[in-house]
Amino acid sequence: MKTRYWETDKNFYELCDMVAKGNLVCLTGSGISKKLKNVTGDNLPDWYQLMTRIYEKMKEKGTTIVKEKEEIITDLLSMEENKALTKLECILELLKNETIDSNLSGEDKDTINEVLNKKLLPVRAATKGDELTGVATLLRSIDQNLFDQMLRDLVTIQGEKTTNTHRAIAALKPIGIMTYNYDTAHEEAWNEEGTAYGCYIPSDKDKICGLLRDGFKKPFILKAHGTVDDIKSLVITNESYADLFTKYSYYKSLVQDILMNHPLLIVGFGMSDPDFDRIIQDLFTTFGGPIQKHMVITHKSSRSKRDILYETNYGFRYLYVEDFEDIPEILKDCTKVPGPYINKIMEDIVAGGENTKGVEIRSEAHIRLKNLSDVAKRIIADDLEIKIQDNMALFPNDSYRSFDLSEYVYSYGFLIGSSADQYGSRKKFMIEKVIEKSRDPKVVCHALYRMADHLNEDDLQTIRHWREIFEQENYFCEKNYIDMPVMYQRTDGEMESKIRNVIYCMFLEAMVRSKFYKN
Repeated sequence: MKTRYWETDKNFYELCDMVAKGNLVCLTGSGISKKLKNVTGDNLPDWYQLMTRIYEKMKEKGTTIVKEKEEIITDLLSMEENKALTKLECILELLKNETIDSNLSGEDKDTINEVLNKKLLPVRAATKGDELTGVATLLRSIDQNLFDQMLRDLVTIQGEKTTNTHRAIAALKPIGIMTYNYDTAHEEAWNEEGTAYGCYIPSDKDKICGLLRDGFKKPFILKAHGTVDDIKSLVITNESYADLFTKYSYYKSLVQDILMNHPLLIVGFGMSDPDFDRIIQDLFTTFGGPIQKHMVITHKSSRSKRDILYETNYGFRYLYVEDFEDIPEILKDCTKVPGPYINKIMEDIVAGGENTKGVEIRSEAHIRLKNLSDVAKRIIADDLEIKIQDNMALFPNDSYRSFDLSEYVYSYGFLIGSSADQYGSRKKFMIEKVIEKSRDPKVVCHALYRMADHLNEDDLQTIRHWREIFEQENYFCEKNYIDMPVMYQRTDGEMESKIRNVIYCMFLEAMVRSKFYKN
């Protein structure tokens, strides 16, 4: 299978680790919603397009705009240093008009070829947020009701409710999503996933304080600039931006908590919002450098010297894509590919043998294992199932590793009953299969131990059956020991494990009786 370009980027594997550790927060902007349609039938706009369309529609409707305001609005929207058209878009305009200069540079010709081959999407240059909030303030002062209605129409989704990127983000199972978008696509994506979540806007003081107090126990969506479902909540004018830091200081505390204690995955966000810029600058002023590592997925054409500054000062890493359409596939791979963190856990759960140091290493690995995201637990469960089945098939050959198998089974038991785990019954079945098929008493002992927390009423007869067969004298030595490798010949320890297995069965039987039977 051909290696894809992101598989050779170390930042992709760092992103896999961020997803695995179970405390990821995703931050998104208008870029991920551009393919959705609004009630006017157009694609959802970015911030610059939103202000431009409202201004144009006001003029179409004959709204009276005094000359001074109109001049300021047009100046802000067309400022040379913040122009909306990139060089690439200018080239595309020339293509349409068939007026391309034959003396174009080789770089420009390559750019044109990439566009014609659909390998590169035009990227709109980020217009500074301060200018656009000024435009919004002026436009809303002209006709508040008309402004609000146009805004609602332009950002309300009609038709397809989510994009592949929204669905891929939902599948990562982050503990939260912080979005600067007004639309409801993230809510729709989590509804499709069946994820229970809380939704918050900056003015939700009690709910935000509860979220901070509870330590993000429940997945959340923070609509940092409000939601189209509540037009009054939208942060878009100078006044509403000022409110974020004067009236809603608890909102700022929440965002600071997220940035300090959680890795961010940033998608579709131009890193030019005044609100966000102020918060990351405040953290830099306070701490003098980054506390967390964050990952920005963006197009390779947007690479700039600013990226180096953001990495040094604020901890942002960059995963550059060749095509925005690759982002959902990259995120999907993060739910399948183990990064260095998971690989280290897999090494440590069989590390060190029976000595004290080994026990300590494995215990620490089990703690990390329990704290992984459900996505990472599925990756490890799939890998452990293969290792368990392959190892069981080797018994009693010389290549069979009793210690490794017993530790794989023990670690696998931690994955049964993971929160929001649709594979829980499959994992329990796997442990039962080990108990019934293995002839290694130490392996069975670990499997029985891991079953204790996952019993139900129907397990009573099964446990009785296990005890009966374990009590058989030669159950754990089907073949004559003369024919087996020396390491499997009967020892006092092995007899002790056999007796322990019978005792475990009696213990499990008693647990089921006490839990499910009154008499």
